[in-house]
Amino acid sequence: MKTMEICTKLEQEEIVVVLDQAIYSKALQIVWKESQRFNKVILRLGAFHTTCVMLGVIGKRFDDAGLRDVLIESGCYSSWVNNGVMTGKALQPRHSNF
Repeated sequence: MKTMEICTKLEQEEIVVVLDQAIYSKALQIVWKESQRFNKVILRLGAFHTTCVMLGVIGKRFDDAGLRDVLIESGCYSSWVNNGVMTGKALQPRHSNF
């Protein structure tokens, strides 16, 4: 509601709202359900989550082709990195004794 007020006050035809992935999915459902009410709202997924999605796509597409091995051998990331990078999920480093 506040977004629509800002849009009207600034005399904009539309307003872009950037959200993280969890809120984006809920907001998208609301905008679809109330399309007449929120017809000026354009929802965008934030850059971090967009990057995570893209990493997941690349990982799924090229992991079997040896992408993980190439990244490790080239030094782009080390072998301790789990599937986080290749799936677009948060990294969870393995515990090690240094």
